[in-house]
Amino acid sequence: MAHTILLLSIAMTFSAHTSGPLQDDDPHSGTVLEPSMTPFDEVTSPAASSTPVNPSNGLNIAAGLTADTISDQPACRPVHLVVLIHGLFGSSADLRNLANAIRTNHPSIVLDLPEVNHGRTRSGIISQSTGLFSHVTDKIQECRATHLSIIGHSLGGITGRFLVHILAEKKIIPDVVTPVHFITIATPHLGMLRWARGFMACIATAAAFLFGPAFQELILCDSVENPLLLEMTSDLFLRSLNLFKQRFTYGCARFDAIVSYESAGLNRINPFELIDYGKKPRLLADKEEIPDLSIEDALKFHTQREETMMTNLNKLKWTKIAIVPIPSLSAHSDVVGKVRGESSIYCDNIIADIVHRFA
Repeated sequence: MAHTILLLSIAMTFSAHTSGPLQDDDPHSGTVLEPSMTPFDEVTSPAASSTPVNPSNGLNIAAGLTADTISDQPACRPVHLVVLIHGLFGSSADLRNLANAIRTNHPSIVLDLPEVNHGRTRSGIISQSTGLFSHVTDKIQECRATHLSIIGHSLGGITGRFLVHILAEKKIIPDVVTPVHFITIATPHLGMLRWARGFMACIATAAAFLFGPAFQELILCDSVENPLLLEMTSDLFLRSLNLFKQRFTYGCARFDAIVSYESAGLNRINPFELIDYGKKPRLLADKEEIPDLSIEDALKFHTQREETMMTNLNKLKWTKIAIVPIPSLSAHSDVVGKVRGESSIYCDNIIADIVHRFA
């Protein structure tokens, strides 16, 4: 099946206030650009997983808050809480530009930039997610939230996925708050296995020692039989993620030296390697221009584990946005305006598009 993907060019900017070319007419219609895009297939309720949860990974979250411990006092009005999660070695300041843009355009939204994992992102996905769970449930109670969206940059997107799993297990979603948008930006959903191949394997081993459990999980060497990232694509986790009304991936088609487009965008190949970028966004919907690979051919480029994770995650419907960044060594950070200041052509297009999702 050929996937249609919106191409965002960072060389041009537009206002989030305009109707613009980017418009979601229906929650299940995918991204609409003239001409309209074909939505990805969606499962409404994945079948129960036959893969047992591995207690050694600490996935059986038994302690902590549940829906019963959250006050059932009704909110006076709908309150939409948006949680923005930073990545490895990051801080809440990384997503401040995006938060400010959302606040300016949608002042009724309650924004939360947790600092609970600042300085401890090496600790691993489960540890970070558990800390976030306590923080987010406190925030839900504090602001009487009725709706919840999550935005994660880089590793923050994976941490957000595990957080969603805990929230669903505790019935915080959908019993207490209604899940709305789940958005990831330059997130290595399939890990960073390209860092663990060939001569890079030695560097990856050293990095895993220096960067701790988080990097071990990203290169799938935290467990021989059942790495955490692989387990997080089981039906148990998919059911939780499927509770969200919409799911989005933003990935750099080029110049992201940390996370590949395939991993960030859940695609078997990067169809943008040889295209003419130009100066305006393009809609690539031609089967010849966006080739698809059979599983057999895909295994020539990906490991079996990458293929399994990709296939499982794509059981859900995702709106996939390919970012065409301006050439930069810091493209991975530029896409959220982490490095270059509050207003920059490096990130304005992306931020405007994300802001538009909350209209």
